[in-house]
Amino acid sequence: MYYPPPPYPMPEPAPTFGNMPGLTKAAVVLMWILFGFGACGAVASLIVVVLFATQFDALFAYADLPGIPPALWVILILNVGQLIVWTILRGVFAVRICRRDSRARTGAVVLEAVGLGLTVLTWIITAAIGMSYLRDIAMSSDTNVSYSTDFGGNSGSCVGIVLSILVIVFLSMQDSKRWCDR
Repeated sequence: MYYPPPPYPMPEPAPTFGNMPGLTKAAVVLMWILFGFGACGAVASLIVVVLFATQFDALFAYADLPGIPPALWVILILNVGQLIVWTILRGVFAVRICRRDSRARTGAVVLEAVGLGLTVLTWIITAAIGMSYLRDIAMSSDTNVSYSTDFGGNSGSCVGIVLSILVIVFLSMQDSKRWCDR
């Protein structure tokens, strides 16, 4: 008599966005929002850097300003490079967290923490360079110069900082660790 082979065990269902814990899902959504902000910011930053590099004299001829200091160029270029790298890594980590990869969760937490530190450092360095740049303008011309240190222009960075902190907190929760632990 012929007996059919025993059935193979059913594989585990593939991880889906629907059965992901709530905070992990929220972190992934926030990472995609940060990805979108980063993509738009990278394009806008590249346009501004190229425009300043090629058209600075034409744009600011009426103001009799000296050129942008070299240190500020370095910061601008590094900032754009960081923005592009962070944007790509956020997308990669978001996809891999959905696939339950624990290294992606750890990488996302480290990425956001380093990004927070670099944002604060950029604020400090940019403020210092901006102050010295404006001081040089005031000394070299009869232009009235004022500079505010209230960080009002960094409101976009503040939104990114809040979202990054939320991603770190959400991915550090026990449910997120269990989800990504495989």
